[in-house]
Amino acid sequence: MSKPSDTKPTYLTTDFGAPVPDNQNSLTAGPRGLSVALDGDTVLVGAYGEDDGGADTGAAYVFVPVYAVQAAVSGLAGTGLVLRNNGGDDLAIAADGSHAFATLLADGSAYAVTVATQPTNPPQTCTVSGGDNDDGSGTMAGAPVTVSVTCATVSYTVTATATGNGTITPASQSVDHGDTATITVTPAVGHHVVSVTGDTCTPADNGDGTWTAPNITADCAVTATFAINAYTVTATATGNGTITPASQSVDHGDTAMLTVTPAVGHHVDTIGGTCPSGTLTGTSYQTGAITGDCSVTVAFAPDAPAVYVVTASASGNGTIAPASQSVTHGSAAAFTMTPDAGHHVDTISGTCPAGTLTGSSYQTGAITGDCSVTVAFAPDAPAVYVVTANATGNGTIAPASQSVTHGSAATFTVTPDAGHHVDTIGGTCPAGTLTGTSYQTGPITGDCSVEVAFAVTVAATATPVPVDARWALLLLAALLAAAGLRRRRAMG
Repeated sequence: MSKPSDTKPTYLTTDFGAPVPDNQNSLTAGPRGLSVALDGDTVLVGAYGEDDGGADTGAAYVFVPVYAVQAAVSGLAGTGLVLRNNGGDDLAIAADGSHAFATLLADGSAYAVTVATQPTNPPQTCTVSGGDNDDGSGTMAGAPVTVSVTCATVSYTVTATATGNGTITPASQSVDHGDTATITVTPAVGHHVVSVTGDTCTPADNGDGTWTAPNITADCAVTATFAINAYTVTATATGNGTITPASQSVDHGDTAMLTVTPAVGHHVDTIGGTCPSGTLTGTSYQTGAITGDCSVTVAFAPDAPAVYVVTASASGNGTIAPASQSVTHGSAAAFTMTPDAGHHVDTISGTCPAGTLTGSSYQTGAITGDCSVTVAFAPDAPAVYVVTANATGNGTIAPASQSVTHGSAATFTVTPDAGHHVDTIGGTCPAGTLTGTSYQTGPITGDCSVEVAFAVTVAATATPVPVDARWALLLLAALLAAAGLRRRRAMG
């Protein structure tokens, strides 16, 4: 119980002069009070010493009961929550549970509980309900009042939209402050995810079709962008022909167009590869619908072979063989070109495709019709050789050395001494002819030598001597032996 607000102390005692507790409901006047009156929960106590207003005046204290205003708090996760009653009685709340305001209110008094400060870390929104008006306000009605305070963590809306062919779900979700938003991103068949972005959050790919945006602190709009898959179609050819382009990029579900061109005398044999099969119209090949990287392979084959006549002719000093040959379409003709000594192949012409000369073998390009090959030979640049001369025995050969161009002959003067004659002429030069004292070699084709040997010329005279026939034979033998000895000495 409390007394009206004044500056005077209040004394209330029992019959024995002891203090009366607030819940005492049976009172009598004591030494310090002139009178006491009870009316329900109201106590009237005379104010002794305060009745100095005259003979017919007096003073009394009136005591009435007061009651607590309480708040039942639930869901509190943050810090700093402050409740306020009637605009001035603040109550700091740190945890869930029942909490009472310090100021007690009398019966009939108004109360109005509000949230003065919302909690933070995490940020929460607390709302007050209950009371006469279900908003935390009302009138005291002879008993304590309990209002409800419910706190919920602040949540944000995360929205999701898709650009291109694909889906992103959920389209919208509520996420508590600091929590993570999870979205599922699904491209349409033949498409892929280009990007997933947020305006106030940052989604990350989990690699399983889901993306997560952590630590949501504000509303966030997430956008998933999709694009169609593009595949690489490669093309290769075997045999004589081409397929173009060699590589191209094709969107999912589209077809690839290729140009298939056989070489002359050839045709398309097969078209294969890993791409879906398609249709060849003329030289244009269109695949089936492309759904991944793939390849197209075309094989060309020769048409039924045509046979052509290739003729050959030569001008200058040399030959080409054979003079004529038959060659199938696309094959090469081969010829043997043989220059005469001291000559070489100068030019190769004609109507056949140009080819290659290797040594004396000439091979044309691929033959595609009747044609001819013409070879022209020209003299080599003349070579000059040294011809030397040596003599053995009694005689001379001159000059001792001379220079001779390729194919020409060397001429020497061969002079035996008196009583001698040319016995032999040899050496490494081609053999020639001795006419009188002039010796001419055969055609010179390299450095060489001429070797001449002289011998004694024997002149025999006979004087008749009557001898026995046996002695005549002995004498003839001796003369022949002597002549042979002199010859050997002369040659040595």
